[in-house]
Amino acid sequence: MTELTNRVVPVAGSVNLRELGGIPTADGHRIVPKQILRSGSLSGVTEQGKAQLWDYGVRVVIDFRSKSETIMAPDQLPGRVHYYHDPVYAMTAGDQDSAWQRVKNFFNHSERSRAADFDYAPGLAGLYQQIILDPFSQHAYSFMFQQMLANTTPGHSVIFHCAAGKDRTGMGAGLIEKALGVSDELITQDYLLTNLVLGGMSDAAIAKYLQDPHVDERINKMNLMMGESDAMLGIFQAIDTVYGSFAAFWRDALRLSDQDLADLKHHYLE
Repeated sequence: MTELTNRVVPVAGSVNLRELGGIPTADGHRIVPKQILRSGSLSGVTEQGKAQLWDYGVRVVIDFRSKSETIMAPDQLPGRVHYYHDPVYAMTAGDQDSAWQRVKNFFNHSERSRAADFDYAPGLAGLYQQIILDPFSQHAYSFMFQQMLANTTPGHSVIFHCAAGKDRTGMGAGLIEKALGVSDELITQDYLLTNLVLGGMSDAAIAKYLQDPHVDERINKMNLMMGESDAMLGIFQAIDTVYGSFAAFWRDALRLSDQDLADLKHHYLE
């Protein structure tokens, strides 16, 4: 993993905060540094860490966690950062009625998933497939991309994060990297890097950030599972099977136009 091992950003009190900047694409470009960051919990960020985030250029934070997680462990951010709560899991979104109404509006009032008859893989890969094919989760990741498209100021960064920086964040990072033209091999390597980063933390430190008795038990189980290479590849297989291509997935599931995808590459690649 020589291409990916030196991307941890040292911010006091952060968990698994990493750069996407510097990751190469299949056609010879690289993701621009200090533009896109992925992270685990930001609830432990210290005053020094807040200053480090601001100095690094962080201006937008997208929080994929549940409402319960954000209440129990709110992000600690510089006061001028724009914060967006964007839950990925429908089962823990908080205000279910209003959350689902946003999704129905997004998909022209259609609640039925195109993946109703999809044969999910076993284990973690199958869980990821269920999430990435869920209209609620697709709405959350579409919002992430819209914030990236709006982030046009040079030197300003977007952070997206969950609790561990592995499941919800790993899928978000994989989608971004795929949209920018990173190979599946490097996308998987970046995803698996979380195992190494969290592997350097003590068990007590991991439990502090990842275990919340008020959050649905399924989230905690996923947070404490090691990332598996088949999980990320399972996402891509599910998208190809259900949508026929990533081009159709971008258009129909995430509402990204060809111009949106071109703009992402123009702004985030060098």
